[in-house]
Amino acid sequence: MEVLFNHHDLDQIWNWNASIPATMDHTVHGVIEQNAANYPHCSAICAWDGDWTYQELVSIATQIAPNLVSDGYSKNCAVLPICFEKSRWTPVAMLAVMKVGCASVILDTTLPLSRLEAIVRKVDPPVILSSLANLELAKGLTDQQVIVLCEDTLSSFEASSTPVLPIVDASADLYLMFTSGSTGTPKAAVVTHSNSSSAIYHQQAATGFSRSSRVCDLANKMIKVKQVERYGHRNNKGTMTTERLQHEAGKL
Repeated sequence: MEVLFNHHDLDQIWNWNASIPATMDHTVHGVIEQNAANYPHCSAICAWDGDWTYQELVSIATQIAPNLVSDGYSKNCAVLPICFEKSRWTPVAMLAVMKVGCASVILDTTLPLSRLEAIVRKVDPPVILSSLANLELAKGLTDQQVIVLCEDTLSSFEASSTPVLPIVDASADLYLMFTSGSTGTPKAAVVTHSNSSSAIYHQQAATGFSRSSRVCDLANKMIKVKQVERYGHRNNKGTMTTERLQHEAGKL
């Protein structure tokens, strides 16, 4: 059998990785909040169901987050599933979860029910965040509480002028990304705030993300490039545009 990988190849790989990039010890939501402070009126989300500036994005997430803490959902970085269609509410849910020190896992609602059930069983969440459209689906995945985020329910979240939120370390888990599960039980890769912040910082020149970037949210929700889109453009003060799923292909 022909040898496809030899010692020379291994040496070459180590040479390519001789210079280790510096670690960025920042939380992702901390960077987003800094952007909101510096550029409050810049567009953050431009979606089919409405637009938000950075200031609005952070303000709404901050309104939601303390309610998660007060109800006891922030326990040793619990993993909270997010069950939304493509919508402006998805990044708000993700940001609120970050702010209470929990990790998120995006539930791709186009996947078979058995697959979603396996993911939820694996993470054993204390609560699921859901859109109104996916409420019945989310209820069928858990015996725990389902919190609906939408325009009609936002007023039910008590706003505080001085919200008490935990201090989140950059080493805390940010999100989970599950494998295809082709070998059996789905397995998850865990990405921390530091992992994500470091990757975005060092890849910024190559990706071209900037303040004027408008990133169209088209990729499948479960793949990692989706997370890079969501976190990367906001860390560089760009705008994420989101279309209704059923209309995307025809508009390209």
